[in-house]
Amino acid sequence: TQSTWGDCEGKKYYDFLSGYSALNQGHCHPKILEALHKQADICTLTSRAFYNNALGEFMQHLTGLLGYDKFLPMNTGAEAVETGVKLARRWGYDVKRVPENQAAIVVAHDNFHGRTTLAVSLSSDPDSFGGYGPFVPNIIKVPYNDAHAVAQALENPNVVGVLLEPIQGEAGVFVPDNGYISKVSQICKSKNVLFLADEVQTGFCRTGKLSAFTMKMSDQTSS
Repeated sequence: TQSTWGDCEGKKYYDFLSGYSALNQGHCHPKILEALHKQADICTLTSRAFYNNALGEFMQHLTGLLGYDKFLPMNTGAEAVETGVKLARRWGYDVKRVPENQAAIVVAHDNFHGRTTLAVSLSSDPDSFGGYGPFVPNIIKVPYNDAHAVAQALENPNVVGVLLEPIQGEAGVFVPDNGYISKVSQICKSKNVLFLADEVQTGFCRTGKLSAFTMKMSDQTSS
């Protein structure tokens, strides 16, 4: 594995950043390369139109690992957020019976959900959204770590989803109070609203647990 990298002036560096937002396996790990080469020698891509004998095993493994009954693979974190919002809207129209084109999503201030048009519409950071309007409508922004603010926002009957990071990353690794995530989850259940956890930067053991959402759900409720 390559451990040092050089610049145009001949200086050598250790790369401890890798892809810190979403990828943390480093460069050219031999096990990853071995698996990549093995698969590339068999088949590089199959269309969604055809049955793939590997996809079912992959999805069964991940749903079992994470404890969910369904799984939809995505290429990027922003694409996952977009799909989550689409799912919440469709559920809102088909199940909750929200009036057409009135579905609303609640997000937290100082979030980071990507750089697509939807993602910057969710943002409260002028550096992220400045110069990219008009924005996606029906977005309600509330302070992070404030369950009461979420409860107030959910008085709007057209809210279909609450999208939060269990621990905010770009905001400076902001860990919410114990009980915040579980309180928001309970509020969502009581108001018939979906809870969407963006774990692009916290999932798969980067907080010490497999899922930061389940970790924060198990926190004792603050007094």
